[in-house]
Amino acid sequence: MYTLSGSDDFRIDNVTGEITRINPLDREVISKYNLYIDATDGFNTTTLNLTVVVEDVNDNYPEVTSVFELEIQENRASGSENIMIDATDSDALENQQLSYHLYDPSFAQYFSLDTETGLFTTNVSMDREIQSSYDVLIIIRDNATMLPLYNLTKVTVDILDENDNPPVFDNQCNSVIHVSEGRPEGTAIGQVQAYDADEQDSPNSQILYQLGNNTESDIFSTYFVINDTTGELFTTNVPIDREVHKNFSLSIWALNPDNVISDVCLIKVVIDDVNDEKPTFTTESMVTEFIVYEEFAEFGTTIHTFSATDNDTYPNNIVWFTIEESSNNDNHFYIENDITDSTGTLKISKVNVSSVPYELTITVQNINGTELINAVKETLNIYIISNPTYSINIEPVENTTCYREEIGNCTLSIETDSYGNAEDISFEIIKQTFQEEIGSETIVSTMLIINTDGELSINSSAGIGRYIIVVKAFNISEESIYDQETVFITIVAVNNTAPKFIESVPPLIQSDTKIETEVFKLNATDKDHPELGNGEIMYNITKEENIANGQRIFSINPSSGSISLLLSPTEISIATRYTSTIINVTVDVQVYDLSVESGVDNAMLEFRIQLPSPSPVITYAPLQYSLKEEQDPMYLFQVTAKDGDTSSSDGPLSFELDGSGAEFFEINNDGNVSSKVKFNCEKGDSNFEIVVIVSNPSSLKDYAVVVINIKDINDNLPTFKESFAFDVFENHLVNDTVGYVYAYDDDIGSSNNTNTVNYKLLDNAEYFGVDAYTGEICTKDELDRETTDSFNLTIVAFNIIQPYIDDDTDFKTNTTTVLIRVLDVNDNGPKFDQDSYKTYFTDYNANIGVEVLTVHAEDADKGFNSMLVYSLSAEDSSLEYFTVNKSTGVITTKRMFSSDLLEELPTFNLVAHAEDQGSPPKSDKVGVEIVLSKPGQPKFNKSTPEKQTLEIMEESTDLKQFPAAELPDENRNEGNVTYSITGGSGVDDFCIPNPLVNILRPIYELDREANASYTLIIAAEFCNYTLNECSNLTSDCETESNDLKHVAALQTYPSSDTVLTPNEILLTIILEDINDEPPTIENDNINGYIIAGVRDDTEYGYELFQVQAQDKDTTSKLEYSMSPSDNSLFMIDSDTGQVFGKGFLYKDIDYSNPDNWKNQEFKYTIQVTDANSTVTGESTTTTNSKIRILSRFEHILLIFNKSVETIKDEQQYIVK
Repeated sequence: MYTLSGSDDFRIDNVTGEITRINPLDREVISKYNLYIDATDGFNTTTLNLTVVVEDVNDNYPEVTSVFELEIQENRASGSENIMIDATDSDALENQQLSYHLYDPSFAQYFSLDTETGLFTTNVSMDREIQSSYDVLIIIRDNATMLPLYNLTKVTVDILDENDNPPVFDNQCNSVIHVSEGRPEGTAIGQVQAYDADEQDSPNSQILYQLGNNTESDIFSTYFVINDTTGELFTTNVPIDREVHKNFSLSIWALNPDNVISDVCLIKVVIDDVNDEKPTFTTESMVTEFIVYEEFAEFGTTIHTFSATDNDTYPNNIVWFTIEESSNNDNHFYIENDITDSTGTLKISKVNVSSVPYELTITVQNINGTELINAVKETLNIYIISNPTYSINIEPVENTTCYREEIGNCTLSIETDSYGNAEDISFEIIKQTFQEEIGSETIVSTMLIINTDGELSINSSAGIGRYIIVVKAFNISEESIYDQETVFITIVAVNNTAPKFIESVPPLIQSDTKIETEVFKLNATDKDHPELGNGEIMYNITKEENIANGQRIFSINPSSGSISLLLSPTEISIATRYTSTIINVTVDVQVYDLSVESGVDNAMLEFRIQLPSPSPVITYAPLQYSLKEEQDPMYLFQVTAKDGDTSSSDGPLSFELDGSGAEFFEINNDGNVSSKVKFNCEKGDSNFEIVVIVSNPSSLKDYAVVVINIKDINDNLPTFKESFAFDVFENHLVNDTVGYVYAYDDDIGSSNNTNTVNYKLLDNAEYFGVDAYTGEICTKDELDRETTDSFNLTIVAFNIIQPYIDDDTDFKTNTTTVLIRVLDVNDNGPKFDQDSYKTYFTDYNANIGVEVLTVHAEDADKGFNSMLVYSLSAEDSSLEYFTVNKSTGVITTKRMFSSDLLEELPTFNLVAHAEDQGSPPKSDKVGVEIVLSKPGQPKFNKSTPEKQTLEIMEESTDLKQFPAAELPDENRNEGNVTYSITGGSGVDDFCIPNPLVNILRPIYELDREANASYTLIIAAEFCNYTLNECSNLTSDCETESNDLKHVAALQTYPSSDTVLTPNEILLTIILEDINDEPPTIENDNINGYIIAGVRDDTEYGYELFQVQAQDKDTTSKLEYSMSPSDNSLFMIDSDTGQVFGKGFLYKDIDYSNPDNWKNQEFKYTIQVTDANSTVTGESTTTTNSKIRILSRFEHILLIFNKSVETIKDEQQYIVK
């Protein structure tokens, strides 16, 4: 007797000593057992120490216990950063050894992974601005020989930012900002923005804005301020006056935190005008008193014209003059305004003589829309007096010029012309202003003095410039009698005399004089002092007689007065076509000094130029000529010329070439120009300039310049110089870019587009398109990697103009094949291969780990997206008894079944799950039914599906064997197997003669044409009776309830995926055909005839109709014939049944008799025969046909003698 101790996982048979396992073993929990075996005979006992070593199986997945995160400073050298991927596996030996792999091979360009150690290292210097982080999936796999297990982990790589990118302004820079003057304080006028590609919201991407240190920065900062963080520009509290600053130019800096200038934005700020300036009366126009004599005081009399200026810009500077109503109560006066020159003329409306002056207030204002603003007022008195008994009139004073050095001697007397009793006259200066330069004006008071006698003198401190003085002469006893006059006095430097030419005559210019030769020198004198600027004189040519077709002949040195030739006498002769020997040219010259008021003297010179003997003249030469490249040397054009020297008889004209292109061209004595070489634009030949020189025997010449343009031809096809391959994920957006192809064309194409490349896609246009101009490849339809994982696109590059092709041109160079690899995304979930699983499990006494059933799912994706992990779930206790292999889907027993459970024989309902490893994962589930069944039931061997298909000859009732079922070994001696048909479409057509024999037969002769196949479900049962008793069971062939069985079978016809018990098998019966069916003709017929019509001018081989015949037998071979067969009009194809005409039918018709050609109808018998030699029944079928020959004339009558409505109604009949 044997006993065992040391472990509850083993037991020993106390009689045989056989040791068996009673619990599952887990090497990772207990790798070795020490068992103690006691053997006793009841009297003596001996003990054996037994060591059981548990061998490893690969049942543990690699495990990762930590999170892997790697931070890398961008721009660090490759390999400077790394992390160790740490994983463990509880298995042993090679099942415990791990290898590490990148899930996505594309990451290999950035990272390397040691497959043995798991050291994860950078391959390149990382740029955060290209990608800031990476999620790298790592496959950790054990090294098991069979079915290695794997796991996934992820390394998160974060790229840390460095300040390696400068701020860059956007495209709003270099713009113009308009700001109205007088904007309120703090008004936003614009904003500049820069972008820093470094990490956002970090110090590295912080941008500070600052006004640059340009020349106007101090001024600009007075009026504007910039927000250093937002880049917004604002006005300060200092108002902007456009009349002082019309615009500002500034630079704005974008700086990093280290205050290093990274980019500069140039902004121009234009100050827009507002109407903020008041108009002012001009000094010349403002007089305060006027005297109007009664005899002139009539309507429309002009008293005075006012003028005003306004520093604003148009239209804000438009002025308008008015008379204040309170000072013009009776409308004695009115003003006519002229806005074009900013003047207003004061005129009389109606006045009376009055001892009291009219006191008018004149207002000048701006026009602002319909309003008048910015009023400026001046008051004046107008005296209307009776015609005077006396008056004072100041005689007009000419503009006076005084020398600065002689101011003390410069006086001016104001003369008056008195009328009446005006005797006691005095003078005074009402107003004096000074102009140092045009546009400037200053009011002065003491520079000019006038005494009572009207003598005007100048203060010794007066400067050089112009003085404007308003002088008044008045009667001392009655000041209302006066006159006033404006006097202009200009003070210049001493001796401001005008320069004077010294007369001289230019000499004759000889015919051999060269260009740039001095031919004459002007002489002039100026008595002024050069050191004061007065005596420095300059020369100028003001006019030159045009005799050389617009070309100037002379030039002058403005300082020295030296006159030189710009054209030689020979060139003048060519330009003027003069035939005389001397030509006269008139030239106007001028000399002037450089004083404030320049003095000028003018003179006219006449130059005489001796011309050479008349030169030859080119009468025709093209300005330009175009020549295509790759042309053999050839004649181009002819230059024609004539000799102007008619007296010469020494010989003909001669031609020669000069210029940059002379070596490539030639000219003969007839002026014919030809090319000497073949040109190639791709080698730099483009434009050549040749100078055609024609000479006469006197060595006189004429010239013509011809530009020869070498035109590019399309002699180079576009060429793809590289191969193209692109990766695109299958969820790529439609109409989104995949990549670009580029072709190169060596043609120049500067003007005729010979190098313009277009692209065209030759295949796969359903999914992709290519832009004809840019070569951009885009998707046109959704991609599905599971349908097509790659595409080869053939793209042709071509020119838009016809190519010029040599015989040796390689046409293959203008096409390329583009490989598009479609990358997988997890767009497909797993799918189990059955809708449900069911199995009958009888080996419930077996040990733990017995295979029960395999569930299997497929995932159409690729890689990790298709890697499946299986699991089980249940709502009851089924998971206590079964487990599934995560990798293979094999369901095995997890524990042994109790005796109580075996009595119940329950059904276990589980749910099998399959989940892929995509992100996010997808899954599928399926029901699994495991039925515990009694042992001893027979089972069919279903491992050979081909044995489950039987072939039976049509009409045969022979016996046919089907696969046998077997009993378990332990039951083979306990009984026998019986067979019966339990279902299927042939349950009413087949039977099993002997229930103990796996043979069936048809009940009656079967017709394949009625039903070509059947299905049968055959069940095998255990019969524990004696052999004789089992054989006496009623067979299916003797059952009288076939009708009932047929009804039952009609209710459920099984398919190939029907769930069968182990003791059931599904058979498929295929009937083999015998040739027992006759042919049939299916053509439409009318009264038993196939009707057809044909024109009499139909050519040979015209098809009239085709006989439509068929034979239900699969072995039939149909042949067609027509009788009578020797007719001359029609024939039939023996293989296809097509009926053809034999030629022009009108040749056999007598058209002289209308009855003949109106009734040409022929009858034929068409026969269809099954020519197979194995025909067992009727093999021939016939039909009749009528063929009517329609003459050309009858055809016309048939169509056009019927109405449209009739033709529509009879259309079907006419067609037939």
